[in-house]
Amino acid sequence: MRVWLASGSKRRSEMLKPLFSNITCQPLHVVDEFSNAVSVPQQVLEICQKKAAAVGENLDYDLIIVSDTMLQNPEVEAHAMGKPKNNIDAAAMLHQLSGRRHKVWTATGIFYQKGWTFHLNHAIVEIDNLSDEILVELVLN
Repeated sequence: MRVWLASGSKRRSEMLKPLFSNITCQPLHVVDEFSNAVSVPQQVLEICQKKAAAVGENLDYDLIIVSDTMLQNPEVEAHAMGKPKNNIDAAAMLHQLSGRRHKVWTATGIFYQKGWTFHLNHAIVEIDNLSDEILVELVLN
């Protein structure tokens, strides 16, 4: 089976490589990851569907996987937190999440037998109170 993981996620790659001997792990680079959707679940699903549209129905592969993940802002549930641009943004994000619960939304698109199927899931994540030392260590690593 020829498989394409259209993602730059090392974690997803590590999960799938043992399952498929013929897998290509290569992200898409030209997808607009902006969404006008009102809720975070709708935003993450819309972006995942944009990635699937960018792939199309590439018949060079038997199975294609696209995915997107967003953190829901615990203070404003209609907002996603976004990806940190630098270490300062990462530290601010971790500080905001420290000692709190938040939702992590993931949408996955799977192309198999000439059709796309989409799945939307979330997890509730609780982060302990982070000391300044731990926060710095997390940002640097």
